[in-house]
Amino acid sequence: MAAVATAVLVLVMLSVVRSSRFGVWSMGFWYLVILALFHLGLAIPLGFGYSGAGVNSAYVTSWFGRHSFRVEATYLATLATAAVGAGYTALASSRRVETSSKPTRFGSEGPIGAALTVGGTALTVVYLALTNTAALTGISRMKFVETASSVGVETIGALSVALGALLLATAQASRTRTLGMIAVVVFGSWALSTGARSLIMYTAVAMLLVAIRLRPLPKRRVALGVGAFGLVCVSLVGFYRVDGLARAQIGADALNPLAAITEMGGSIRPLIENLNYNHRLDEEPLWGITYVATIIRTGERLAGLPRAGALQDPRVPGSEIVQRVDTYQIGYSAVAEAYRNWRTPGVVLVFGLFGFILRRIDSSDRQDTARLLASGVIFLALIQHVRQPSNQELPILLTGLLLALGLSIIGPVSRRRRNEENAGLPSTERAVFISGPSTRAAGPVTTDNYLSPSDLPTLGS
Repeated sequence: MAAVATAVLVLVMLSVVRSSRFGVWSMGFWYLVILALFHLGLAIPLGFGYSGAGVNSAYVTSWFGRHSFRVEATYLATLATAAVGAGYTALASSRRVETSSKPTRFGSEGPIGAALTVGGTALTVVYLALTNTAALTGISRMKFVETASSVGVETIGALSVALGALLLATAQASRTRTLGMIAVVVFGSWALSTGARSLIMYTAVAMLLVAIRLRPLPKRRVALGVGAFGLVCVSLVGFYRVDGLARAQIGADALNPLAAITEMGGSIRPLIENLNYNHRLDEEPLWGITYVATIIRTGERLAGLPRAGALQDPRVPGSEIVQRVDTYQIGYSAVAEAYRNWRTPGVVLVFGLFGFILRRIDSSDRQDTARLLASGVIFLALIQHVRQPSNQELPILLTGLLLALGLSIIGPVSRRRRNEENAGLPSTERAVFISGPSTRAAGPVTTDNYLSPSDLPTLGS
């Protein structure tokens, strides 16, 4: 099965790259990379007999080697990648993008983005400094997660920083944008010190792909370098996230990309556990209830109706696994959720839809920053959902799309007003005075000292 999975994955990736306007820099390609890493990163190497760095034999054997459903899980994960490719390439344009088109910027991207990143970083740092100082000194991920209030603040801070980072990716160079980027680096450095790898990886990839849409496309080898660097970082953080940065014993395997791939591939476990219990207990499909569970539970709460806790409610994606599997510490799986709702047809339909959405994003010709922000938000939610329940993506989707909508309404108004102000010194000509040393002969001020708005595009050329 490993050989089949590898062949299908390579063919799907090649078809997406060839049909995409952005080649290896398309969101469709990078979604496939992340989906494959988290669902086939362990199954494929083990299928070829690999047992080196990143493979904890005792742990892996306890669920991957023991269950007879590992082959079926690998098949479903492979089917999901094929469905993404089919949804993406069905109507995709083969037109390449050599250089970026001139974006429509509103001028408020930098200030808003900086406010979000600085605010999110400040909130996190100040709160932890007052309530959980150890969390600022590189404690283990497990100890950090045990402090529920700190996790909540981290979530709010990460949401604010992620949205701000996406906006900064669309902004013009300025001191404000630089300040915002410094805040992103500070928050990212702290998060990595606690072992929060995915939190930073997702945001960094989304920010990079949004920024690239406004610039000439880098060479393909740059994408390979970015991927290799990311894997090394994932592997390195994995060596200290259990014991904490201060106690970490980092060896040569810490920089092994294959160690990162096999560790990330352990996210196939929720799918294997789902198959095990669904078949053994002959459970009925959930028919899509997990995708709307948060909305239903919110309605129940507002109506004062009784409801079970989130971890006891089978409508909440992933709650069954937490109840059934001892010491379960993996997030969840987008493939497992689709299968739990509609079995194999659900995997095909859900991931085909994801591929279609990504194709629509990559094929859009509009380059205004509001649309780019919305594209980045949707992509970020999709890649986070790869190993998280769908209900956890609602905050980033709702707040991000509302922010993009607000930017699309307010941005053009503020841009038009700013243009009018720049062109509106009191004058019968509505002329613009160019201050500074004049190259004209000294004499009385006349209309010759002014330039009409039609002359502005030539300034500085």
